[in-house]
Amino acid sequence: MFMLTTGALYAQERTVTGTVTDASDNSPLPGVNVLIKGTSLGAVTDFDGNFSVAIPSPENNTLTFSFIGYKTTDFNVSNTDNLQIALEADAEELEEVVVTALGIKREERSLGYAVSEVKAEDIGDNSSANIMNSLNGKVAGVQITPVAGPNSSSNVVIRGNAVLNGSNQPLYVIDGVPMTNSNYDNASDSDSGGLDTGDGMSAVNPDDIESMSVLKGPAATALYGTRAINGVILITTKQGDKRKGIGIDFSTGVNFDMMGITPDYQRDYAHGTQGNFPTDPTSTDGTRMYGPKITPGMRSDSYYDGVMRDVQHYNIYDQLFQTGVTFNNSIALTGGNEKSSVRFSYSNMSNDGMVDNSTFNRNTFNLRGTTKMANDKLTIDSRVTYTHQKSTNRMALGNSVYNYNRAMMQVPTTVSMDFLRNYKTPDGRPFGYNDKNENPYWTMYEVNNEDQSDRMMGMLSLNYEINENLSVVARGGTDVTSWRQNVLDPMYTPFFEDGRAFERTNLQTENNMDFLLMYNKKFGNFDISATAGGSYMYQIHDRTDIGSVKFISDDLQHPGAGQDRFIDLSRYERAISSVYATASIGYKGFLFLDVSGRNDWSSTLPMNNNSYFYPSVSGSWVFSDMDWNTPEWLSFGKLRASWAQVGSDTDPYSLAVQYRVLGNPVGNPNWGFNPGQIEGEIIPNANLRPSMSSSYEFGLDLRLFNNKVSLDLAYYNQRATDQIMPIDISDASGFTQALINAGEIQNKGFEWLVNVRTVETDNFSWDMTFTGSYNQNEVVSLTEGVESYMIQRSNGTVSVQAIPGQAYGTIMGTTYVRDDNNNIVVDEGGLPIVNQDASEIGNGIQPWMAGWRNTFNYKNFSFSVLIDGKFGGQLYSETNSQMYSNGKHHDTLIGRDEYYSTGHWNPGNLVTSDGQPYTGSVDPELYYRRVASVDEQFIYNSSFIKLRDVSISYRLPNKALEKTPFRNLSFTAYGNNLLYLWTSVPNIDPESSFHAGNGQGIEFLNMPLPRTVGFRLNANF
Repeated sequence: MFMLTTGALYAQERTVTGTVTDASDNSPLPGVNVLIKGTSLGAVTDFDGNFSVAIPSPENNTLTFSFIGYKTTDFNVSNTDNLQIALEADAEELEEVVVTALGIKREERSLGYAVSEVKAEDIGDNSSANIMNSLNGKVAGVQITPVAGPNSSSNVVIRGNAVLNGSNQPLYVIDGVPMTNSNYDNASDSDSGGLDTGDGMSAVNPDDIESMSVLKGPAATALYGTRAINGVILITTKQGDKRKGIGIDFSTGVNFDMMGITPDYQRDYAHGTQGNFPTDPTSTDGTRMYGPKITPGMRSDSYYDGVMRDVQHYNIYDQLFQTGVTFNNSIALTGGNEKSSVRFSYSNMSNDGMVDNSTFNRNTFNLRGTTKMANDKLTIDSRVTYTHQKSTNRMALGNSVYNYNRAMMQVPTTVSMDFLRNYKTPDGRPFGYNDKNENPYWTMYEVNNEDQSDRMMGMLSLNYEINENLSVVARGGTDVTSWRQNVLDPMYTPFFEDGRAFERTNLQTENNMDFLLMYNKKFGNFDISATAGGSYMYQIHDRTDIGSVKFISDDLQHPGAGQDRFIDLSRYERAISSVYATASIGYKGFLFLDVSGRNDWSSTLPMNNNSYFYPSVSGSWVFSDMDWNTPEWLSFGKLRASWAQVGSDTDPYSLAVQYRVLGNPVGNPNWGFNPGQIEGEIIPNANLRPSMSSSYEFGLDLRLFNNKVSLDLAYYNQRATDQIMPIDISDASGFTQALINAGEIQNKGFEWLVNVRTVETDNFSWDMTFTGSYNQNEVVSLTEGVESYMIQRSNGTVSVQAIPGQAYGTIMGTTYVRDDNNNIVVDEGGLPIVNQDASEIGNGIQPWMAGWRNTFNYKNFSFSVLIDGKFGGQLYSETNSQMYSNGKHHDTLIGRDEYYSTGHWNPGNLVTSDGQPYTGSVDPELYYRRVASVDEQFIYNSSFIKLRDVSISYRLPNKALEKTPFRNLSFTAYGNNLLYLWTSVPNIDPESSFHAGNGQGIEFLNMPLPRTVGFRLNANF
């Protein structure tokens, strides 16, 4: 707990000096009371935690150190006159304060709803990916699906999907001001896949974050209104502190990203078909692995380039992919006094990706300052953050022709990637493995995609204390983003042989203004808090998409150089005005009641329906603090309950038919006018009503055995009704869909968090934290005559849909035709007959989630390990389907030896359409290629248990830093996404996704999540 530098001084009067620090991080503690025990004599520590006390006589040899929120400590100074004291936080004395809606800080004991807070030290050191991924397994009820790659998006869902048409992601609020979490290019935008260019949270610098609070249910989020229907994540950034001089916080680190799970291919047979090498190696037969069995010394020239080679298998993934390297550097300058504080930080993240010529760079500048004026009645808090990021050649996802995983699926494993490195002919054309001359190295070095963004976020808050009970807050914030993307598919590129180039820009601004009038007063046994206010949100979004195709010359290739040009312009505006009020009544510190109400006026709803009100009520009972006898083992106990509603609007311009003006038609530049057309294929609705989400929640919070064990349980039930959604209609109307109010979705479930201080001694401690949740989701209804709602289509026959009576995210696909005994029915050739009508084959959402964190501290060492898992969902794998089709899957070996040696093979358990057993012979290649078209074959249990994070840290002891400028110096080594302890999905990463949208449960040649190891140095001056 403390260290001392010995010295001896025996005199009638002497002076004892020393320094007091925080035991958790070695930071100095100003304002600590240092008293000579039994007297009123003493001192107070200065900005650097230093003190000096005159000891009047040898009898006065004990000093008492006390500070709010820390354990009071006595120390005998009879044999020393220089001390180094480290005070420990007092968990019993210090009430837990959390940030709630509108940035209001509340004691956790008074809340009637669930709030989960994650401190900066729990977020983790790996900042190469979206910071939201670091919450996986740490917060109960929050499901996070990452998209692979640095600066990629994440799909974050709190307590289940509740929205059919639109985002199910939460609202993000930074220092009281909402931020935009847009994704400008998402690989789910079309069946052909694409790029994931990251979302708003992927641009946030983790080193600037002090804490994150997750508001889960409508009772917690009601005051945030329309955009909080899916929950809220509150982010509090760091600010300066009171100190003498300038403090410097510096960190530097490096991450190494290694390719995660890759397919395990069969290595017995070579490329070709029907047991032979292909006659045309560039044909489809040349990319299949149904060729001859490989024998020692086998040679062949049946390669795309005609070169005679030894026939063998290669690890094509190891040959193509490399270790990605990410450098993270951050520095912050802090300062302050009794009235003002300031913090300025700069951070840089620089990444070289897992393929050559793929880079990402992010620079973030952040300045936050606070000051008190007008006799300390006025507090001004301001922040400005500027982020510039640039990416080159992000790795494509989904069914994009530029997806490296797609290329790897087609390249035979008997073709070395070294063969393909010579990807270009002397006349500059691609040279590849098939008849299209596809080659991943052409994609890597010739195809170009770049995007860059500049983002400015600002906040200004004025808090004026009218008197000790009444204060007013005025706050404003802006979030401005300029994003540009340039794409070039040069001439001769496979599938774009004539060349293509386009430039896409997005300019987005969101302004938020709000004010609060806050009143607090104690009346006898009652504590009264009331808040009233209003807010205004305004968004404007401009999008431009220009480009051309059919270049005339390969010397001139840019968006305006093609013969056929296109231009697409769009713009929307959106505004929401709101008023709200909340009141809290506390009785004797153990009984609390909260009520709130908010009314929104949305610009996207019709005038007669654009105003909607929603209330909430919650209460908590701290029964352990009542004046009655409670068991000695009960340190704290609280029951809580809440009920609330939250409303929601829709997208802009959904009420009336919109028109657009087209550019000059291709081939008719002299028409003299620009023709127009109706915008979109959805019939608008001038009578839309706001959607509404209602919920109730019960919770129990227990702390036992002097806080060594804590338990937090919650049950919730939430219904979202009057969904605003498009439904399919007849194409004869001229439209494909119509917009209506319909649909009801229910989410109900349990959440739990258990923390156990297993061991605690002077030098060693062991903490365990268990988090878990179960969410039961049901699409209760859609509308009359509508049997399903399409959430996500794939490039093939698989889709994700919402079906009444089923959980959100039903996976639909083709199935085997079976007889009454579940035998597979085959045709006369022994090939399975496929039922082409889509049937339910699974559900992509895992209802169960759990996490188990262990933290060990021994002296200056700290070791942490997190194991988490998700259970109960299913996943369709396109990767395994294609491996069946092209003969790469291990299962496709079954029957080959027998068939090629005897001419006969029967897989068994097959029947003909008349119910008789099929006894004929089946060609294994034809059989497995037919199986590849049966979607149900490739549905897997997506449950997994994962070693998520491991880290070990060492902090240099205070004594070693005494004669250095450092206040703290620590080194951390860590690993993320290290390995799956259990999974039943072969060949793929069950957690990775090719997009961050609602349609989870389809694996479409996904990039696996990288395994990351890293090292980080933190220094404080």
